[in-house]
Amino acid sequence: MKKHSYWIGVLTIIGVSLVLFWRTPTWAESISPKESMITDQGSNKLQRILFVNSYHPGYPWSDGIQRALTDALGLQPGKEPETWQGNRFVLRVLYLNSKRNPTEQAIRQAAEVVMAMIRDWQPDIVATSDDNAVKYVVRPALEEFPSLPFVFSGVNWGTDEYDLPPNRVAGMIEVQLVDQIVQHLHPFARGDRVAFLKGYDLSAVKEADSFETFLGIPITRRLVKDFSEWQAAYRQLQQESDILLLGNFTSVADWDDKKARQLINEETRIPTGAWDAWIREYVLLTFSTVPKEQGDWVAGTIRGILSGQSPADFGTVRNHKATLYRNMALAKQLKIIFPMELIRRSWAVDQALGNDE
Repeated sequence: MKKHSYWIGVLTIIGVSLVLFWRTPTWAESISPKESMITDQGSNKLQRILFVNSYHPGYPWSDGIQRALTDALGLQPGKEPETWQGNRFVLRVLYLNSKRNPTEQAIRQAAEVVMAMIRDWQPDIVATSDDNAVKYVVRPALEEFPSLPFVFSGVNWGTDEYDLPPNRVAGMIEVQLVDQIVQHLHPFARGDRVAFLKGYDLSAVKEADSFETFLGIPITRRLVKDFSEWQAAYRQLQQESDILLLGNFTSVADWDDKKARQLINEETRIPTGAWDAWIREYVLLTFSTVPKEQGDWVAGTIRGILSGQSPADFGTVRNHKATLYRNMALAKQLKIIFPMELIRRSWAVDQALGNDE
């Protein structure tokens, strides 16, 4: 009887111990590499990539970079939101949403969420798109995570202000081909005055400064906050400039696309140019930068770094590719006949119908 009671006591102690030590993991533990690392065929651990998008889902430029990146790495959508997975890598995406919430406080709060993810998930490498991710995430993360490598894309014109160490950070800057835009618009212009119109944000300020330096001429800049300011500036610049460089409208509050198209159709008097493919219906000529070029380069660089190469082996490079669009509706309105060489090199856009040919 005593022997029987002894074994009952032992089993009771074991059971209590299991209850005490068997618990549901916390959120941080549930995504930590030791507890939940996704494995390839149950053996080889996948290498972790965190992609920080400066903007929001649906923004064409950064969407294009992200799509090219996941395609080049052979990734498919995972079970969790904003997660992609392949045979070698698992990638997660976080957004700073800095076009829609451009205040310093909002961007810093979004950046702190990213920093918390780096601490908890412990990625093997961090990739980014556009300036704000470098300014608000990469810079502070370089100090907090001294062994973590970074790859950026889409940073406008240069990285001097960020002081990025080449042994830790590689990337591709984005250079708009404004020299070619102005060169191709100049034959249709009445003079040499160049203006720039865009919604106000960090990228727009940096672009305006870079355009002046690159072209070597003063540029009339109008960086507006809302649609009423944009309308007034567009009308005014038809009289005060000879060539208009038109930036995208993402940072323009209360944007009214129908009214904008009507204004452009009725009041455009000078040749206009752009570099974002998705606004080719609003300007005469578009030399669009190619997000796929950025995403493909980032993917190749990630592969190299995670195979043992240094970021310094890849350095900082600039984009070179562009797609040329000509707007036939605006050409007709301005009584412009494009030269045959330009026609052969470009895609036709009918601004009124929104069709590419």
